[in-house]
Amino acid sequence: MMRRDVLMMTAAAAALLLAPGIAHAQGSPCALGKVAIVQGAKILNSMPKYIQAESLLVKDQDAYKVEIAKLQGALDSAGAQFQDKSALLSATAKAAETKKLQDQYLQLQQHTAELEQKFAQQRAELTGPIEQRVQDVIDGMRAEYGCAIIFDANAQGGNIASVDKSIDLTQRVIDRLKAAGDTPPAPPTTKVPTGIKPPAASTPRKP
Repeated sequence: MMRRDVLMMTAAAAALLLAPGIAHAQGSPCALGKVAIVQGAKILNSMPKYIQAESLLVKDQDAYKVEIAKLQGALDSAGAQFQDKSALLSATAKAAETKKLQDQYLQLQQHTAELEQKFAQQRAELTGPIEQRVQDVIDGMRAEYGCAIIFDANAQGGNIASVDKSIDLTQRVIDRLKAAGDTPPAPPTTKVPTGIKPPAASTPRKP
């Protein structure tokens, strides 16, 4: 979600958290090794606009999956029919039928790629500005508190097992977003996990 070059964990930076002899200073949450964390998913799920955007994306994703499944089913059916009658076809007719199936398969691949691109564009348009707003707040806090780096504990590949809660900026980010009017009250709604995948779960099957 947020820029991976800033938030992705590295073993070297994680070592700062464990380095002996680093004293807890008063004030800045980044006093411990100039390192802090945020829980990106928790921050985004505190924003009704983001939850609404993700819900819309889930609906679109489901619609794309249904469309692709129908096209794949039609291709599978055509392939099965060809297998049933192929022994009765002449070489010329068999070549023509094979060409039809190949063209149908290529069309399905192309349409799947188009849907994936459309979904990615929709996601960027709906969630991009919200994610950038959160990123801006985190960048501001990093400068304000003198942090060298802020990890996203919810990022893919994150492996934090235990951490000093004093360096967790999550609630501070949420509070600042609320104070700026970015997280207005909203009716209770089911939280949607972040990181929705593109609509095509696999490559279309060949006939």
